[in-house]
This record gives sequence, C-alpha cells and structure tokens, in this order.
Amino acid sequence: MQSDLGKQQVVVSLDADLLERLDRLTGDRNQAIESAIRLWCDQQSNNVGKLLQRSAQVHQQRHDNDETGWLV
Repeated sequence: MQSDLGKQQVVVSLDADLLERLDRLTGDRNQAIESAIRLWCDQQSNNVGKLLQRSAQVHQQRHDNDETGWLV
C-alpha cells in the first residue's frame, strides 16, 4: 500500500464480513475507509458542539431562574 503525500499509513484490523461488504460496494477500500473516518469525526464534532450548546443553555436557564440576580 503506497501512501499519498501528506498522508500517514496506519494498520487496522477489521471484521472479514465487513471487508467483504465493503469490497462489494467499492473498488477503493482506502477511500471508503478514509471517508468513513471523516464522517465519524464530523459527527463527533457536531456532538461536542451540541453538548456545549446544551450546557450553555442550562447555565443561562439557571441564571435566568436565580432570584438573587447574582450569577450562579
């Protein structure tokens, strides 16, 4: 397996059945795996963003509900 410029080569172990399914869907395993990892990373980033947004909403709600007027 040759690596493109700017890319690092990694070794992973995958289930044989999964590889069979992958090979039936595409002729380029490397591209499919790279695309899947990119998608996973994007989803994880979105999840973190949603958690941060929810945390900020909860903090704002606690502040809004505080009767003293002081930050909680």
